[in-house]
Amino acid sequence: MNNKEQSMQKSLELAKESLQEVSIESRLQQLGASYKVTEIGINFSAFGRMLTIDQNLNISLIPGSLKKLPDSLKVVILHCLKENFVCSRTDEFIAFREFSGGLFYEKPYKNRTIDILAQTFQNDTVALNEALKQIECSQLDQGDLSVKFILFGHLEMILTYWKGDEEFQPEATLVYSKNMKYKLSAEDVVVFSHIVIIDIISCLRQ
Repeated sequence: MNNKEQSMQKSLELAKESLQEVSIESRLQQLGASYKVTEIGINFSAFGRMLTIDQNLNISLIPGSLKKLPDSLKVVILHCLKENFVCSRTDEFIAFREFSGGLFYEKPYKNRTIDILAQTFQNDTVALNEALKQIECSQLDQGDLSVKFILFGHLEMILTYWKGDEEFQPEATLVYSKNMKYKLSAEDVVVFSHIVIIDIISCLRQ
């Protein structure tokens, strides 16, 4: 196991430790997430994946899922469950820089999210739209193409895309429901935003 893998395992262990005395059902309710209690754990949906969390706080994909579940996303999910905060649905959205540490991480955030998306699709919003049809999201009337993702309960994200022209390159923006600010750090937002973008690009390649 290399240093990066060791660090990730340590992050997972710390996240689990913080939830040892916590009711996962209660936290899912606070997030506004639907769930089902089974013999082996609790089934729920988060970040476009159907998941199970067992009594030892191990998170796994429900059999039949074609998507990957990196350890980094497991950490983000556990962080969402960690905070004792009732997460009401909101129409207020914020930019990445408004998260704690957002200004510091803004360059790597763009490199790993909106820059990758724009470089991949360029002006081909038809291909982007076809890729998005394979992901759970709803269309909005903004830019040349815009969709809203329900990430985890009442935690939401909006992607808006503009085609380029002779003066400007293609551009994308991501904004996040304001309630997320009380659940996740800027680092967490970088992780799951990158994973969502990679999910979209993966749909293009299918």
